[in-house]
Amino acid sequence: MESPSKTTPLFSTLAILVAISIYAIISTVLYVLIFIQPTKPNSALPFKTEWATPEAMNPLAGQWVMEVGGLHQLERANDLTVIFPQYYTNDKRTPYYVQTQFRLLDGEAGAGLLFNMGSDTATLNGHMLRLLPAPDGFSVLYGFYDAEGAYNGQGQTATRPLDQVMNQSATLTAVVGITTYDIYLNQEKVAERIPLLYRGGASGLLSANADILFERLQGDFGQPTREQLTPQVKPQPTPVPSVSVDAAPTEPSATLLLAPDFSQLQVQGALRVLSGEWQFEGLRATQSTTAGFDHTVFLPYQLENVQIEVSITHLERVGAGLIFASPSYESLANAYMVRFLDAQTLIWGYFDPNGFVAQGTATLPTVDGTQTLAVKSDATSYAIRVNDALIAEAIPLNQNMGYVGLTMSESSAYFENLNIHFSHLNSFLGQATNE
Repeated sequence: MESPSKTTPLFSTLAILVAISIYAIISTVLYVLIFIQPTKPNSALPFKTEWATPEAMNPLAGQWVMEVGGLHQLERANDLTVIFPQYYTNDKRTPYYVQTQFRLLDGEAGAGLLFNMGSDTATLNGHMLRLLPAPDGFSVLYGFYDAEGAYNGQGQTATRPLDQVMNQSATLTAVVGITTYDIYLNQEKVAERIPLLYRGGASGLLSANADILFERLQGDFGQPTREQLTPQVKPQPTPVPSVSVDAAPTEPSATLLLAPDFSQLQVQGALRVLSGEWQFEGLRATQSTTAGFDHTVFLPYQLENVQIEVSITHLERVGAGLIFASPSYESLANAYMVRFLDAQTLIWGYFDPNGFVAQGTATLPTVDGTQTLAVKSDATSYAIRVNDALIAEAIPLNQNMGYVGLTMSESSAYFENLNIHFSHLNSFLGQATNE
């Protein structure tokens, strides 16, 4: 009987070393082939938002409502997406993850997560994973959008029961490695080692034929812990009043809704009072001095394509109104204004370097009790309604992006139920101070 060769352990060791070297070479080649998204000025990891304050975002389709509890998608249509211009870079080879926590309130299982997106204005060059309805529940569909915006599927998980996500918080997480990514639904890994096409970029959310509340979006370096994969129980949100400037569109549209809490904004130092004696309590803002003109407070939102509606109750004399499309948060220069001039007159126009330039006036029934004032703007004009009656339309507008504010002259009043529809939020100035 021959004795075992003494060289066998050496050959085994060499074979292992060769295999490791080949694996390292293949991994390096695959990593080089992955498209690394370009660095953006506002790149950041970690990031986290629960929409306690408004965030810059680009809704591509759908009616996205920022409210207490999260970001709410109200429309029932396919592929309603919003992308956040908060880019994250990944010049290191360390893993990182992107996660959303959501609550399916009604409709089909259609919540989704976009990650490693190459654009914040279109679904291009990035990965997508979403819940897909099935006869007995749902599965998780995953893939990527190419440079032309076409979706390419990479796979689909087994069916899971709908009660895993219906009317309760759930997390959907993409864990990005060097050349592949894994998917978790809550603590369960539902797919793994999926080829990675893009690395770094922007994140977003997707809704399909469902009423979904997205409670959180976050990203960080490393592998998420079991605790981070576990949904955090949050209270049910308080419903937000809808805007009645126009009927809700029947086709998918890219709109968002703000119903600002003045008390919260005041605590954050985010309200800019130019003049007047203002008090803020929840959804109510009150200005009490009756001496002087243009007592104004700016909200910290730079918005485009606005539809504003507010309830105004005058306490002494009549003179309250709205400011919109203001280039500055610090002054009324070049801002537009619509306000009650007296108990039977509405006036509108803009401020130039010499003061206020009126674009028109209208006679109203005597102002008594609470009035509803509404303004809607588009790229070149705006329209005005009082108590849902059209007062004027096609009024020329020089700019469509700007800050929104409340104003009052020679009167005292309080504002309530301020609701703002808009298509794009350019910035949120949460650190402003009143001098």
